[in-house]
Amino acid sequence: MTESVMGMPSGSYDPETLHTLYVVVDAVWNDLNAANSSVLSSAGAAKAKATITRNLLAAIDSGECDPDRLKLLALEGLEVARRPQRHDEGEMLRLGWHSCSVTPA
Repeated sequence: MTESVMGMPSGSYDPETLHTLYVVVDAVWNDLNAANSSVLSSAGAAKAKATITRNLLAAIDSGECDPDRLKLLALEGLEVARRPQRHDEGEMLRLGWHSCSVTPA
C-alpha cells in the first residue's frame, strides 16, 4: 500500500472491507455524537474525521478486521472532551464544573 500526498493510504479494498470501514466510521461518529463530544461542534470536526479514517485504514491494512477492535483503534490519538449535560449536576461536579447563580442586588 503506497501513501498519497495527504498521508492517507492509497489502494483498493474489497467490498467486505469497505462495508466494515463504513460501518465502523458510522459507529464511531455516532458514539462521539451520543457522548456529546466537543469535537463534533468544533472546527476540529474535519480533523477528527481524518484522524479516525487514517487510523481505521492503517488498522485494516495491518490485518485487523474485528469491528469492536477497529472502533478502539480509530479513536487512538483523538482528543475528545465530553461535555456534561446541563441536567447532569453530579457529572458536572465530578469534572470540576460548578454551577453558579447570580443574586440580584
